[in-house]
Amino acid sequence: MRLRMYRCSNLYFYVAFGLILSAKWIFAQNMLTNRLIMNGFIFPSTVTVAVGEIVHLKILVTMNENDRCFYRMPGSADDIDVHDAGNTFRISRATNQTRSRLQQTEEQQSGVPRNGNDNECGINIHNVNRDDAGFWRLTLIRESTLIRGVSMVNVIDVPTIPDTSDRDSITELDEITPEGTDYCYMLRDSGSQNRDVPMYETCMLQASGLDPTGNGHWNVIAGVQGHMREINFAINIEQKDEQILTSVNHGPDYQVLMCNLRYSQLRMKFCRFLRLADNLGFNMLEGVGWDRYRYYGDGFGTGNCGLEIEEPDTVDRGLWKCVIGYGDESIMKVSGAILDSSETDQELAIIEAGDVNALKGTEMTLRCNANKPLDYCWFRDPEGMIYSVSEHLEQDDDLKYWYSGVALSMGDCGMRVRVISEEVAGQWSCHVGSSAHSALEVSRTIQVRVSESQIIGSTDRVETSLDTALSIECSSIPANTPLQYCRFVSPSGDAFSLNEGITSDNAILGNYYSNPAHDPKKGFCSVIIRNVRTADIGLWICAGKIAGHTMEHYSVIEVALPQISTELTTASIIGMAIGGAALLLIGLSLGYYNFRRRMKNEVSAVNREIEMSERAAEHSRYSIASRTSDSSHDSRNSDIQLRATAN
Repeated sequence: MRLRMYRCSNLYFYVAFGLILSAKWIFAQNMLTNRLIMNGFIFPSTVTVAVGEIVHLKILVTMNENDRCFYRMPGSADDIDVHDAGNTFRISRATNQTRSRLQQTEEQQSGVPRNGNDNECGINIHNVNRDDAGFWRLTLIRESTLIRGVSMVNVIDVPTIPDTSDRDSITELDEITPEGTDYCYMLRDSGSQNRDVPMYETCMLQASGLDPTGNGHWNVIAGVQGHMREINFAINIEQKDEQILTSVNHGPDYQVLMCNLRYSQLRMKFCRFLRLADNLGFNMLEGVGWDRYRYYGDGFGTGNCGLEIEEPDTVDRGLWKCVIGYGDESIMKVSGAILDSSETDQELAIIEAGDVNALKGTEMTLRCNANKPLDYCWFRDPEGMIYSVSEHLEQDDDLKYWYSGVALSMGDCGMRVRVISEEVAGQWSCHVGSSAHSALEVSRTIQVRVSESQIIGSTDRVETSLDTALSIECSSIPANTPLQYCRFVSPSGDAFSLNEGITSDNAILGNYYSNPAHDPKKGFCSVIIRNVRTADIGLWICAGKIAGHTMEHYSVIEVALPQISTELTTASIIGMAIGGAALLLIGLSLGYYNFRRRMKNEVSAVNREIEMSERAAEHSRYSIASRTSDSSHDSRNSDIQLRATAN
């Protein structure tokens, strides 16, 4: 019984002792948390101040003439009279002359008397340092009454201004917000701060339609916790889009291709390298290699994805593409770049572009890819309208066209056009530009054909000659969509189906067989005519059923013999007229020449005849004269003889 009573008395003792300790703890706690002590009589109850600033603490009760004021520093057990604070070079007695003058003015205006004592129980802590952090206590003693308060002083480092001395611009906006910012102005013109609204707790660009990036020079004015003076500094902002930076390093027995993800807060998730010469692809894994190829870099976390090749051969020293996926739990993006590892610099060129077959009323894709990273690309339609595209031009219900491809940095220039009609058919052109490699654009033509059927012929009309081989084919839209079957109907009415088993050895009717290079499983329906006959001239029907469709589709192709056109154009008529005139002129010239020559010959002949006649007449005169002379001589002789006889 005594033992039980002893145990009970001990239990009571411990309970009473615990209650006393609890009461003391509660009293001590109230010393720091009671509103009358912490908030009711002292101002401020807590203060955050930067090193080097001044802290002002005071009791919210005006001192009377005989009152005394004491303060206690953090970690100290001594109360110091504020009237002796002058002995401490960093702590001075606080007075409030301004407040007293304001009170006197209010008294005069309102007629309500106020305590005009300009003294207050308070201190100023100059040049605050880390040792001043903690609880400060102020005590106002009025006769036997103690009015006491405790204030918590938090000391922080001096706010720093973003250091941009070692760079030309800032790319991340978080870098320009000083720690502990209360408000901030970001101004193009510092004089506009009196009319702009500050931002709360952050320095952020206010983008607009006229200035969507905010790039350029800005003046920053920030109010920062613990620092009374505002912080002013100037920055130059250059927000850069996420991009893939590439490099190629050659060695005597190796080469390294690098693709680095820059200016992105997202983490790289996968990386792929593709050799364009033979479409050899590699899934790049950190620390993993195969044969002569291995991962190179410092890991996906740093945005590095590289491919190191030992003993690179001719195929390795060509065009490569890297494709990078990056994102987080809420978003996933894909980008990439094209790299040229050739030992000699190649000119900008379009390496991939093809004609397009499109179905009326659906979308079509135009594509022309280059061998260099592109700055821009654009298309021109048959009517001369220009379509400029970029990665930022994404599919939207209000857009007629948008970008198609991974990225311009990969050399991908593509455009997808919404609901098309026959108006888009014709010759398009694709134009690409890369200022880093060529000042001149490179272009390529693209022929667009529009069909009302999901099977379209390779051409609408083909000309051939008799007794020659000919290929006729049609294909599915979209390209490479498999055909369940393929068939043709010739102009003569012969109808037959084709598959890969119909070869030149077992040609249908000894003249028709399947084109081994174009398989129906790849969307082609193609026939080879061994020898074109007269019965093959005319309209052919190419038909097939596309996988997943209930009805077949067909296209009509005309086979014709070459014809000489009888239509004369203006140019041909003018040419013929000029040719005829030239021939007429030549004919007249030759005729005139022959006439002149004939006349000359005739005149010459007449002249010769006249000359001969004159010569003959002259010869005749000479002969007569000679004969006459002889006769006269004979007559004279006769006369002489007669005279002689008479005598």
